[in-house]
Amino acid sequence: MAQAVQAPVQEEETIEEEETDGWNDNWDDAWDENEEEEEETKSTQEDDWNAKWDNSDQEEEEEEAADWNDKWDDNWDDESDKEEVLTKKSPKKIVKAKEPPKEAIPQEKTVVEPQVKQKVPEKILISQISIKVIDIFHDYQLDRKYLVSTIKALSSVVYPPLTNSFLMINDLNYLQANLDLPLQSFIQTNWNQVIVEFYSKIKTILATIDLSDEESETSVDLLDKWFKNLDKQLYTTNPNKLKHLITDIVEFINNWLINSIIDLDDISEFQCTKLTQIIDSAHDITSSYIKQIGISTSLASYNKLANVRFMINNHITAIIARFYQGDLYDLTTDEIIKLIKSVFIQSELREDTINEIIEFRNMN
Repeated sequence: MAQAVQAPVQEEETIEEEETDGWNDNWDDAWDENEEEEEETKSTQEDDWNAKWDNSDQEEEEEEAADWNDKWDDNWDDESDKEEVLTKKSPKKIVKAKEPPKEAIPQEKTVVEPQVKQKVPEKILISQISIKVIDIFHDYQLDRKYLVSTIKALSSVVYPPLTNSFLMINDLNYLQANLDLPLQSFIQTNWNQVIVEFYSKIKTILATIDLSDEESETSVDLLDKWFKNLDKQLYTTNPNKLKHLITDIVEFINNWLINSIIDLDDISEFQCTKLTQIIDSAHDITSSYIKQIGISTSLASYNKLANVRFMINNHITAIIARFYQGDLYDLTTDEIIKLIKSVFIQSELREDTINEIIEFRNMN
């Protein structure tokens, strides 16, 4: 077949001069016959191929449609099953939500105390008692006074003491905020009583520390014991309130030590050693506890107490050098002079130092 095609191509280059009409006719006939055979063959092949393609497409489409219908039916059945399960379970959830809790088990909620504006809400513990009261309130809205008096009467019975837990204050603040009940005065009265009780115990402990008697066996063990005996529920029920309370108490202890030492008229060398031991022991106890509950030890009273400790343990020349460095800024002029007179005997150096301090402070 390839040779038959090549022969006419070579003859085309000289066809105008050499070929005759008869030869052309034979060549055209052969060419036409070949073309007809090729077209019939191609047509037959295309028909067969199209027929197979159509049958294959139809079978695949029918299989895909059947599979899709099966999957669609399965998914629909699954969704129906889920809806039936949800429909059966939803009434049980509603019933459980309406059942009152058997015990007043505390649960944690994030609540912002109304009397303090804070950018970040603080986490405090709210008991289920307050949640029950809110439900009851809707049935007694016409008799608010009766409800308030009942809350006040029961609060001292159903809650642990405020010296052990802040749960009562948390709940009362929660009820006041959500029901607009007049409970603030009652809350403040109870809190003031707790503050008095805390400070009364601290003062009793500090009174046992005799700073004036250098022979006595003074110890701050009772102070250490008091901090260790603080109930952990105070922190778990309201950590921020406990932090404010302990910060104030530590400041009170430090200031008591500062003022008690400054008030001493005469401090011997032996007594200076004893006072230093008391200061160090008290610092170790208070700083250790406040670190545990997340309070910074950079309280103002710590620095002032450190300056008092420095003055009763150093020479007068070191004190005047520290004074000019500006490190004694938290001690008043009278406090500095009082400590110098208590620690150092009367001398020209002592008097010159006192006059220099007075002159410098008055000038500035």
